[in-house]
Amino acid sequence: MVITVLTLTCTPFNRVAENEEREMSSFNSGNSYSTAVFIEETTGYRGVAAEYDWLKKNFPGYKVLKQSLSFYENQPYDIFTIRTRDREERDVYFNISSFFGNL
Repeated sequence: MVITVLTLTCTPFNRVAENEEREMSSFNSGNSYSTAVFIEETTGYRGVAAEYDWLKKNFPGYKVLKQSLSFYENQPYDIFTIRTRDREERDVYFNISSFFGNL
């Protein structure tokens, strides 16, 4: 019985840790095309939501000033121009190739 409880208790923890490690190892700053944040969604709805979630997590209190679509080396990118909570204006690049064109 104790072994079963330990197995059930450890399994979710290990999954969370594996997901966090994968997220951190694939993290990019979004400062340019070469460091663009790669969005791993397969539909436009979920992909756009993931972009806004990333912005909210990394720039709390941000405001979107502009959003544009761009292509670089045959890959689609969303580029958000934002104003941070500290009133800094900056561009954030997202590689959207995994969901671009998929509703």
